[in-house]
Amino acid sequence: MFFTLSEIVQWIGLTVFEIWLNLITITIFTALLALKIEGLVNSAWWTIFAPLFVSDAMNAYFCCIVCIRMTLENSYKASVYRASWSFIFLGLTFV
Repeated sequence: MFFTLSEIVQWIGLTVFEIWLNLITITIFTALLALKIEGLVNSAWWTIFAPLFVSDAMNAYFCCIVCIRMTLENSYKASVYRASWSFIFLGLTFV
């Protein structure tokens, strides 16, 4: 019993691009973290967490573009709702 992509998008409130971006980023971060903990990579912690920061920046940029496009199409209520949900989700990433 698997969920369809449209069900996941509807329940989470994120687009397919945002879900894909978060999954790829968490995968890269997890691999770098495992290599750092095992001592195979001698990088700074900023380098290990860099994929998360880059992903958040790309996600915020995408959300701004979507918000602007929805505003130009005169769907103000949906635009504010979509932008606030995405920025709350991005903010919770840092917590």
